[in-house]
Amino acid sequence: MLPEGAHKWFSVDPFAVNLGDTVRLQLDPNIGESEGFFAELGREIVEFLKTHVHGIPPMTPVIEVAIRGDSLVGARWSASADFRIESPRRTLTAVRETP
Repeated sequence: MLPEGAHKWFSVDPFAVNLGDTVRLQLDPNIGESEGFFAELGREIVEFLKTHVHGIPPMTPVIEVAIRGDSLVGARWSASADFRIESPRRTLTAVRETP
């Protein structure tokens, strides 16, 4: 469900939502095709242990930035699928250097 006035840019995850001068990106960790069978199997085992043994739901990285002139200001964090559980937000800043 998108907030009022939001525009979803992509129909599949990862997706970005635009609200005025702010953009929120949900990043789906993409597993490279070059990784082997055992690397993928190990990742699945770790995900199973985190979810079913330790009770940690799968988390999705989220980046939210606002454009301010030549700079980006925002935050990055991880959230569960229903956004009930979130990691602490960390500040994110970027400034364009003039050549």
